[in-house]
Amino acid sequence: MNRRQFPAWAAYCCTIVALGGCGEFTLPDPNVHYIAFGDSTTNGPSNRNYWDILRERLGEEPNRFANEGKGGESTEDGLPRLQQLLAREIYPNATTLLLWQGGNDIIQFIGRTDSLLIFSPNSADYPFDNQLDEQLDESQANLEQQINAAQDAGLEVYVATQFPIREQTGTCDPLPLDILLAPQAVNANVYVRRLNERIRLAAQNTGATLVDIETRSDEITSSNQNYFDCNHLSEEGNAIAADEFLKAFEANAAME
Repeated sequence: MNRRQFPAWAAYCCTIVALGGCGEFTLPDPNVHYIAFGDSTTNGPSNRNYWDILRERLGEEPNRFANEGKGGESTEDGLPRLQQLLAREIYPNATTLLLWQGGNDIIQFIGRTDSLLIFSPNSADYPFDNQLDEQLDESQANLEQQINAAQDAGLEVYVATQFPIREQTGTCDPLPLDILLAPQAVNANVYVRRLNERIRLAAQNTGATLVDIETRSDEITSSNQNYFDCNHLSEEGNAIAADEFLKAFEANAAME
């Protein structure tokens, strides 16, 4: 940048600061066709995330995909973030939203109500029925609003269910003692299945394409190699998720 250009750029940046801050300013990227949006299922700790494997299998260049995953994010926080992202038209040529979110809603709910996973939601004496129903109602509503916002922006939406955790004893950071016992894992997976029921309803109510990762549960849980840790998939596990997304893409293409 030469000296004559600098004052104009400085004035431009000052305008951006006045409107909302240079830290939030992102130049539009017309190359992006696919937006991968979610939490650490999208932007996780493994060597490769599912969307990058999917991109490769679709034969797309790296600049065609945008990683909009934010670890630890709930659907409550994800909704306004997605709405803002769409309103700002950062990806003006995007055609597809890959939505994988909701697991943190359950993690946070368990932390508030039964952090040691003593109770199963399937038990007759489960003490948090009303609270769980309220949380699931909220999660489903947030997902439906996310899908609607993307569809209103002209995007085709693929929404994914959550994967189970392995029902065995091992380390697990989200729990108070960083240890997950097998009976606790069994209870945790009941929550996962309850959430997945709502994700399916959200897809049904909005006309989004469902990517039912839960149908691959037996394959995912068959090996520790499919997990990075107790609640994140490894590259191998993400390859299974990518395969399920690819099947959904191919099924839609066959109907066109």
